Amino acid sequence: MKILFIKPRLSSNTLGGMDYSICEPLEFETLAAGLPDHDIRILDLRFDSDLKGQIERFKPDMVGTTSMSVNVYAARDILRKVKSIDPAITTIVGGYHATVAPEDFAEPYIDAIVIGQGVDALRDAVRALEAGRSLESVHGLAIPAGPGVVKRTAKRNKVFDLDSQPIPVRTFNPHHRKYYFCEYWQPCAIMRASIGCHARCSFCALWDLTDGKYLTHTVNRVVDEIQSIPEKYVFFNDDNFMPRGHEKRVIEIRDEILRRGIDKEYYFSTRTDMVLARPDIIEKWVDAGLRRVFFGLEANDNDRLKSLNKGLSEDINLKAIKICHANGIAITGCFIVDPSFTREDFLRLTEYAARINLNIVAFLVLTPHPGTILHAVRRHEIIHPNYELWDHMHSVFKTNLPEKEFYREYAKLWMRSYTPMTWDGAKRAGRMLRLSSAAQKLHLCRTVVSIFPKIALGAAGHGANAAANWMNWALGRKIERVERGRSHPLLPSLRPESLALLTEENMNTEYFDDEKKRLISNAREMDKNIKPAAAF
Repeated sequence: MKILFIKPRLSSNTLGGMDYSICEPLEFETLAAGLPDHDIRILDLRFDSDLKGQIERFKPDMVGTTSMSVNVYAARDILRKVKSIDPAITTIVGGYHATVAPEDFAEPYIDAIVIGQGVDALRDAVRALEAGRSLESVHGLAIPAGPGVVKRTAKRNKVFDLDSQPIPVRTFNPHHRKYYFCEYWQPCAIMRASIGCHARCSFCALWDLTDGKYLTHTVNRVVDEIQSIPEKYVFFNDDNFMPRGHEKRVIEIRDEILRRGIDKEYYFSTRTDMVLARPDIIEKWVDAGLRRVFFGLEANDNDRLKSLNKGLSEDINLKAIKICHANGIAITGCFIVDPSFTREDFLRLTEYAARINLNIVAFLVLTPHPGTILHAVRRHEIIHPNYELWDHMHSVFKTNLPEKEFYREYAKLWMRSYTPMTWDGAKRAGRMLRLSSAAQKLHLCRTVVSIFPKIALGAAGHGANAAANWMNWALGRKIERVERGRSHPLLPSLRPESLALLTEENMNTEYFDDEKKRLISNAREMDKNIKPAAAF
């Protein structure tokens, strides 16, 4: 069978995203590895926009795409175009958003939606089609059954042997590989050594996708994949690379890397409490090539950390940062900007981020993604029901400050952190240049050249007082343009009467204590009093 996988491109209405990361299409490289006897191609629309030409030349039997919330419209549009070119092509969509809100893809031009991990589901779907059987016989799918309605097939177990998934095939589109990057690392490959997380943060649903379990590849399987990667720089895209209870495995991966003499540099995400509990693991991994760590710091005070159900404290975060600094590890720290922020909150976060001396800092606006507790509790507060704005740089809730003032303060966070006009920005830019290779320095220079015109446009748009505040200009203009256009339908997951994945069955588990159940029940009662919104 001929199968074409298509990687969507982010909308021009979406900020960030491809400015700081364009990673290889790992999901499709993994799916392709699970279908070794089929003719497969990957079309990456971030580099190649010729969808129609590719369809007409390749003549695929099946086309599949993927979707996060921010590109749900793009994924829908891809499959709509595919069906218009050739109605006989089987169209399938998967990914995070398809899993948590399959009803958003209940359209006549989509044949099936993959729920959860897709390797086995897609393999079985291909076998069913080849045997002339209905896709309804395949476990782990949702079949469109009318506008906003899906018929789910038998469930697949969310907990499975991760080693059953093959090593991704990274030979597709070799001319693109040198352009894949993660922040200032380019070229950079990504891989996963595990799936899942033990934490229960209110703004995240990744833990629920594996029933709260932490699924791992075995040590040799992890190092075999590392050895198969051509790039020197590797980002482990795990939800949490070194959680409690898996310390021995993490050390064994490091030992096996050294035993095989693999010369690469690594970047992974983990929690600060684990670094504080086992600083020796960080020290050992430095010898194997660990150069960077990502921390979801989220907040600069304990009250906000508690409200996010993060399970950490400011003191733990600061001690873990010191441990990494002592071992020469560059730190990327991420903070959540709450729409309720006052000017004083912005100022305190600016000063805090400067004081703790992070190599890279990100400020992401609190966003209630479908499938999360945050979405269930506050869904009725959403005022921008357009997923193109769910990029963590727009607020989809009403802001405490007037909207323009909120974005002005938000922009200052970024500009003070990265421009040479501030001491903190100058230091951070200097560290990035010092720690990067010659190729990475060139990539950073290209990025700066692309951003300066935006700064100039921002200054022109708002006068002399806004001279470095290009994000304020960009954010405000994009909201005005998107809201003015109103070109997208109101999807089921954004309607007040829908709770996406958060069913009564989900609530009757260990994940939800009485307080969370009470909040969700209250939200449901509020929903009953809200009239369904019209398409926007």
